[in-house]
Amino acid sequence: MTPAAQQWFQLARLDIKSAAVLLNESDLSTVVIFHSQQAVEKLLKAVLEARRQTVPKTHDLERLYALIDPPLPGDIDHDSLALLSSYYVNVRYPAMMAFPSGPPSVAQAKNLLDFAVHIESIVKQFLEAKILEQ
Repeated sequence: MTPAAQQWFQLARLDIKSAAVLLNESDLSTVVIFHSQQAVEKLLKAVLEARRQTVPKTHDLERLYALIDPPLPGDIDHDSLALLSSYYVNVRYPAMMAFPSGPPSVAQAKNLLDFAVHIESIVKQFLEAKILEQ
């Protein structure tokens, strides 16, 4: 595994840890989602880096995942990738503008954090296998 891949992975873990702490605050669901998106983005970039593929400057999770060839093993929910990507833009704006019907609920934030943790598990297994190959 490259040092950059390891750094991407560690940064993603910090985002997951931050999101988990913030989940206890009901008014911070959008911040939890932001950190969940950032974690998944960094995890996907860790895979690209470990495979020595180009790591583009993008926050689009679907685009990043599509660049991973061959795809990661395991169940990757593409709807969750798309949802996190869409929230990434929205959570940076005032709630009334970004979410006219109201901000995401704590339950929605928890589901997306759980998805990020799921991706972390898949990427961790992938990176550990890469270390064994060396």
